[in-house]
Amino acid sequence: MKRFQLYQRVKIVWQDGLVERQTLIGKTGKVVRCRHGDNGAWVQMDEPLTEKLASFPEGDPRRKHILMYPEECEPANLQSESDMERARR
Repeated sequence: MKRFQLYQRVKIVWQDGLVERQTLIGKTGKVVRCRHGDNGAWVQMDEPLTEKLASFPEGDPRRKHILMYPEECEPANLQSESDMERARR
């Protein structure tokens, strides 16, 4: 992947060497904020993040957001009706 698009559904395919981040491989989320300076993006994961991965405190609406880069993701295939409905939100 070269660049994120806002509200794009993505699947995590690669992570750096941190053991905690390896648990994200295969998970999906939605791009909610693009960073133009480094091509990164804040991705709202479909599932809650562990305490070690969460960048925001408990109760914060951004609790499921994590910073990702294009080389770590690929576009998610929308195969089921629930996936397509989630992508429309």
